[in-house]
Amino acid sequence: MRQFESRQVRAAQDESAERDVNEQIEEASAPEGLAEYGCECPRNCDVPVSLTVDEYEAVRSVPTHFVVAPGHLLVGVEVVVREHSRYTVVEKIGAAAPIASALDPRSPTGPA
Repeated sequence: MRQFESRQVRAAQDESAERDVNEQIEEASAPEGLAEYGCECPRNCDVPVSLTVDEYEAVRSVPTHFVVAPGHLLVGVEVVVREHSRYTVVEKIGAAAPIASALDPRSPTGPA
C-alpha cells in the first residue's frame, strides 16, 4: 500500500474510534440543547465540539462524515462538507472512505 493510502486508512481508523466515543456521548445527551462531543480528528486531540443531538445526527447520517473542531481538517484525507462556527463537517476521501464506512457502528455491515 502506498504511503499516502496508508495515511488515509490510519486517519479513518483513528477518527472512527473517536466516533464510537461520541456515539456513547449522544446516548447520554438530552435531545435539546448543546452537548459536548469530542473532535473526531485523527490528531489524538481533546478539543470539545458543541453540537445539538440533531446536528450530530445530521453528521452521522453519512458514514464517511465526521465532526471536527474548526481548523482540524486533515488535507489529503478529507474535504470540508460544511462549516459552522462551532464545528466543521468533513468527509473521508480516497482509501479512507471505505474504511470509515466499514467501521461505522450504524452501518448494517459495520461493527456491532
